[in-house]
Amino acid sequence: MAHEAVLSRIPAEIPGYEASLAATFDGAVLGSGSEGAVDLGAQAERYAAMVLAHHEAYEALGGIISMGGNDEILITTTKHYILIRPHHGKRIFLAVAIASSGNVGYLRLKMKRYLDEIVRG
Repeated sequence: MAHEAVLSRIPAEIPGYEASLAATFDGAVLGSGSEGAVDLGAQAERYAAMVLAHHEAYEALGGIISMGGNDEILITTTKHYILIRPHHGKRIFLAVAIASSGNVGYLRLKMKRYLDEIVRG
């Protein structure tokens, strides 16, 4: 499946990689991986709830804010960045955690492509 192929490439392609998660808005895990202290898959339901709340907040604005290619959630801690990209049409999301020494801009660029591949199947 596409999500498995994408998730298997992420550790080698993303400097500072810690963990990844592909899941649905209702918390069903499509796939996950971890090479560090962070385990996104174990918290899939919590991340899904955040993504769903994000989605519902934008819908409540009545379309005055456009969701699309640059739509993301970034969680910043002292040790990690967790970037989450939702696909509102398919109701799935991809989350990747990197060490705080990692490059968030590069991660943003790659995650757009990764999510596109997952959605295309």
